[in-house]
Amino acid sequence: MQGDILHLEIQPKKRNLMTTTQNAPLERLLNKLRASKVKKYTLNKTVLDFGCGKNAWTTKHLFPTCKTIVGFEPSLIGFKKEGPINIYNSLDQIKEKRIKFEAIIALAVFEHIKPLIFRNILKELGPITTDDAVIAGTVPRPEAKPILEFLSLKMKLIDASQIRDHKVYYDELWLKEMLEGTGWRLDSYKKFQLGLNSTFVFKKS
Repeated sequence: MQGDILHLEIQPKKRNLMTTTQNAPLERLLNKLRASKVKKYTLNKTVLDFGCGKNAWTTKHLFPTCKTIVGFEPSLIGFKKEGPINIYNSLDQIKEKRIKFEAIIALAVFEHIKPLIFRNILKELGPITTDDAVIAGTVPRPEAKPILEFLSLKMKLIDASQIRDHKVYYDELWLKEMLEGTGWRLDSYKKFQLGLNSTFVFKKS
């Protein structure tokens, strides 16, 4: 996720994953810009970087200012260690650790997940978070679709595999609809990058 994502297809006891990459020129810069939008929610907190990507750029960047941070990247073959950071490839592994997260970050992740699966994932995140936990992240808006396709397919500045893997471009109304019945509510929604991208904060309802 977040670049190395995963097309998540939940089947009975199985998930098929399609990995994307982060090799194009703008990838690292875009990652830093997105990370700056959520950093304040992670300070001195126990954090899960949901869809951290194989490079775990954001996880490593935030590590010094978090109480604890672990990564989740289902496209990995197995558990991975990045220095002092643990990266898991299944939520079941994380549940076994009995960690209660105060913040979950999801940068450029949810647009890669089909809506019904997105709802199921949000329900799964409830039990592993504290009562006052937040989910903070970014998703591109519908207006961004033709521009992202141009920058990736024509200009080669963004990895085309990521853009092809987008399932949904969420606006504020659709995000609110998606949260119904998940145990989460939309607490904050803001546009940035000329209204082409957005930040969101979910809190428990």
